[in-house]
Amino acid sequence: QHYRTGLILYLADLKRSEFHLFKNVDIVKECVNRKNELKDMLGRLYKEMERREDLLDQYEVSHVDRLPNKIPYIVIAIDEVFVLRNEKESMEIVEEISALGRALGMFLILSMQRPDAKALDGQLKNNLTVRYAFRHSDRINSNITLGPGTKEDASQISDQEPGTFYMRY
Repeated sequence: QHYRTGLILYLADLKRSEFHLFKNVDIVKECVNRKNELKDMLGRLYKEMERREDLLDQYEVSHVDRLPNKIPYIVIAIDEVFVLRNEKESMEIVEEISALGRALGMFLILSMQRPDAKALDGQLKNNLTVRYAFRHSDRINSNITLGPGTKEDASQISDQEPGTFYMRY
């Protein structure tokens, strides 16, 4: 594992268009692009989550940062998580990581075109505490991402401003 940086990345590129650039980066443990590969990867991450829970119990601490031996943070990035909406086992693990992961040093980055109820259930969406909205097609989609009543409107981001986004946390 990559203790040099204190960070390990697990990537899932279900569109097969984004993460290929990172496959040979030394802190990338896995980079998958098929649903069945992601299911296997999530199974391994679930076991790691249980191992970390056992460590917290063993040392009677509430966060991995309080363990006597430093363990690396894990970031799991899934592009187009919407593709998993019918993959019950995979989504259950993603939901559990979203609920328990912060104390275990495991973090999710989920991307999708539109985070509505068809893509993410309410509980998972509520567990995602930071949201980024790049340019959206309309105010409705911006509100879905950032939350209703937010003054920022991602539909007003110009296509001449690549990389511009609003963040809600």
